[in-house]
Amino acid sequence: MTDSGWPAFCARIDADDAAEADADRFIDASRIAPAPWWAPMRAGRPAPRMRLARALVIDAPLELQEWANVLHAPELANVRVLRLERADVDVNVANLIAATGQLRRLTALHLIGNPLGYAGAMALLDADQLPALRALTLRQCQLTDSVVTVLAANVRAKALRHLDLADNGLSDKSAVCVATSRHLRALRHLDLSGNQIAADGARRLAASPNLRALQFFSLDQCPIGRKGNRDLFYSHHLPYEIRARFQKS
Repeated sequence: MTDSGWPAFCARIDADDAAEADADRFIDASRIAPAPWWAPMRAGRPAPRMRLARALVIDAPLELQEWANVLHAPELANVRVLRLERADVDVNVANLIAATGQLRRLTALHLIGNPLGYAGAMALLDADQLPALRALTLRQCQLTDSVVTVLAANVRAKALRHLDLADNGLSDKSAVCVATSRHLRALRHLDLSGNQIAADGARRLAASPNLRALQFFSLDQCPIGRKGNRDLFYSHHLPYEIRARFQKS
């Protein structure tokens, strides 16, 4: 429920107006805002009922002007979760997200399957207009180890509780940056699955005292091998519930 007693809605912008979405697992299909609620935003027109929305899911590309209209709409001021999946979010859209003042209450930003790249990621990491951000997903966003180096050294990362960098082809260098970052000590959720992190990266993560607070940790589909699994299982720092997911043989 919202502060005013109204139910919290999720607005979904996609190609076929499908009436189902999962925005961070707390909004079900019965709470999807109908198209008339959010459609005016794409044209830069007022959409007052969108003030009820607490989550916005966009999983289809928009024209750059449509992105500008949506992201600068004052109706987004109450949105807490923004999920952009395969929406062709590039550096231009990232700059719009970083510059808008309408997302200051945003706590979760999930980008999945977008051509974000280094420049787009830098725009988001340098954003001053996202002070409430606690969860960041940059999954399958064409990142490089250089992005993780900057993220791990960014003081703003201290606020993060959820970090998903899966499926970006990241190497052991990224694993080392995460393991040695003093700014990521508050993480509860860390997903590095589907990357090129090998045994050495797993060893550095297992030896890191900065990851003690983790409640979820994944290196699935990473080539860490038996040695990497063993190092993680016998880690002196990771919680038992995390270590138990790795083979000890």
